[in-house]
Amino acid sequence: MTRTALILLAVAGSAALLLGALAFQYFGGLYPCILCLWQRWPHVVAILIGVAALKWQNPALPVLGALAALTSAAIGAYHFGVDQAWWAGLQQCS
Repeated sequence: MTRTALILLAVAGSAALLLGALAFQYFGGLYPCILCLWQRWPHVVAILIGVAALKWQNPALPVLGALAALTSAAIGAYHFGVDQAWWAGLQQCS
């Protein structure tokens, strides 16, 4: 795969996850908790970095996009632990 195809795949993945979360919220009626909202922002950043990486050939941009996506994964892992009652969540969690 080419660099452009890989970046487009990564952007599409983050966009799909973000759109899925919004669909569950607005069409499914599932109100997001604070951790759900926090998980969305790194995907927004990853999408923006991906678009920038398509325009500029800076080798750091795909790495930064991957770090943004991994940040969302880390928040998701913490969120999963809260849901499983492995550890306490935030005060805003219900």
